[in-house]
Amino acid sequence: MLQVVRNKGRNADLSSSNVMITYYVKRGRVEDARKVFDEMPERDVVTWTAMVSGYCQNGKIEEARKLFDRMPERNVISWTAMISGYIQNWRIEEAHILFDRMPERNIVSWNTMIVGYLQKGKLEYAQELFDRMPERNVVSWNAMISAYARRGKLDDACRLFEEMPERDVISWTSMVAGICPEFQNRGCPSAV
Repeated sequence: MLQVVRNKGRNADLSSSNVMITYYVKRGRVEDARKVFDEMPERDVVTWTAMVSGYCQNGKIEEARKLFDRMPERNVISWTAMISGYIQNWRIEEAHILFDRMPERNIVSWNTMIVGYLQKGKLEYAQELFDRMPERNVVSWNAMISAYARRGKLDDACRLFEEMPERDVISWTSMVAGICPEFQNRGCPSAV
């Protein structure tokens, strides 16, 4: 397969190699992905990010960070991939340090950190980031509403739900899921 890529033109080589790296990574074959990466005559930010993500997804966070630090060029996707890798590998503090160093953030990078904190049970930190966000989307709102509802903090969940500019089925489901146990605790019928 690698030989087929070598026999294509330069642009096809780069694009095909990026596809191969992603293919190998998704199948847990990180060493094969790295071999393709190392043999590439030319790499772009997509190549580097795919390899960093591959290491992260396969629990090789140290290798991911070494490669991330060597990247000649990074974009917001690269930074977010490395941050997500730290979060997936239960290293939220390192994720936050890297997040603070990001030269530019987008809504995905903000949401990645917020969801990471929520997954680790750090609602206060997530709320702090949510409050600092320059822009929020339905994912941001739903993550916070759902977290408050799951913790039984319905006043906070309702406050955010009311402030939310647009709601979707997940927003409503989060509220209902938070309210139902509250009714059950007050002696209301369990069948709604």
